[in-house]
Amino acid sequence: MTAQTETTANVAVVDDRIIAKLRKILALTASPEEGEAAAAAEMLQKFLIQHNLSVADLESKGGQKTVAITESGVNLGKAAFNWKLDLADEIAEHYFCVGIVNRVMKTVTFAGRPENVEALQMLYAWVVEQIKRLASEERKRHQVEHNEHIDPLRWQVNFGNGAVRRLMTRLNNKKEEQDEATTALVVHHSKEISDYTEAKYGRRYDGQDTKREAERRAYWDAYYKKQDEERAKEQAEDEKLLATDPEAYYAKFPNRHPDVQKEQQRREARNAARRARYQPRPRYRSYDYDKADQSDTAYHAGKSAADRINLDPFLKGKAPAGDLGKKGGK
Repeated sequence: MTAQTETTANVAVVDDRIIAKLRKILALTASPEEGEAAAAAEMLQKFLIQHNLSVADLESKGGQKTVAITESGVNLGKAAFNWKLDLADEIAEHYFCVGIVNRVMKTVTFAGRPENVEALQMLYAWVVEQIKRLASEERKRHQVEHNEHIDPLRWQVNFGNGAVRRLMTRLNNKKEEQDEATTALVVHHSKEISDYTEAKYGRRYDGQDTKREAERRAYWDAYYKKQDEERAKEQAEDEKLLATDPEAYYAKFPNRHPDVQKEQQRREARNAARRARYQPRPRYRSYDYDKADQSDTAYHAGKSAADRINLDPFLKGKAPAGDLGKKGGK
């Protein structure tokens, strides 16, 4: 076995091990005890950063060829709420992937290197189930404490919005703490994935123009540059005409005559005074304050509950407590 083959085999083992470890983390953190809600997402991010940095180092030394980009969809079922789409759209970049979200068809696809896509799919499904479970628990608790029934669908939709906002805040804070090597790795993966999506979909996600967009931009830049040059030339000729023959100039542009300009100013001042005196009649429409208050309550409950998850079983090496398959709500 050559040195390069041996290195490639070691990378394959590392990939299998990290995927197995990530699965263990997400399985153990399904316990419904109190804890850190976003801690699992942050831990997964840390593992992926370490793993991708090691793989990038091997690639730079020629130990492994660049891994092909893959994509895999997520079945959201009938309950493809906006908070699920928002979560997929924003969480992908933190795990070296791109979320291809179709908000019309309400579909989610993750694109990236195989191990990153698989890890992100596990995390995404886990976060969705945790938000649904917490939403059910918090709705029941709110009903007991406040003796107020809130429609389960309205509660979950707004609870999910709040929970996703909180989770993204945590991940964005962690992103600011990344070192230069990690930032460079994110940029490299983003370009790698965008090259793939440009070839397949004609769209990039790294903020750069596609080849077609660059050609179109170059065409219109040249077009507008020519227009500006022609306009500047015409303006110079008009200024020369005004200096040499004012009557011919105002015959060509009657609206620019000083008398016409003064009349337009007087007309604008008169119309402005009329508008100032006009008071439009107020328009009234009904507003359901109860539904608005309930939606706001659910949203803030989601933000508050988004930090709840138990990592003790994994950190202490103990068996998880409770039913790992427990799910709440749709």
